[in-house]
Amino acid sequence: MRQLTVLLVEDNPRDVRLTQRAFTQAGLAHDLRVVRDGDEALAYLQREGPYRDPHTSPRPDLILLDLNLPRMSGHELLRYVKQDHRFKQVPVVVLTTSGRPR
Repeated sequence: MRQLTVLLVEDNPRDVRLTQRAFTQAGLAHDLRVVRDGDEALAYLQREGPYRDPHTSPRPDLILLDLNLPRMSGHELLRYVKQDHRFKQVPVVVLTTSGRPR
């Protein structure tokens, strides 16, 4: 069975560890790739910089996206992903937390 490549876009190390643990405990066959902000995610998706090699930076089958990111926001990244024909069909699950009551 082929492992799914999951791109986790998350700047909080604690949330990254929580996601890694949840995937492991669920026994999901996955290849979890982690980037820390919207700019890094964009570089990953466009295969730029350290993400040029498709063998070490495979296209994601699923994107887990925190909306509250430094630099490029999760909202901006989501807009890019859904407008780019290469990624339109990639499911994006939005994960976010906030201390604000609204």
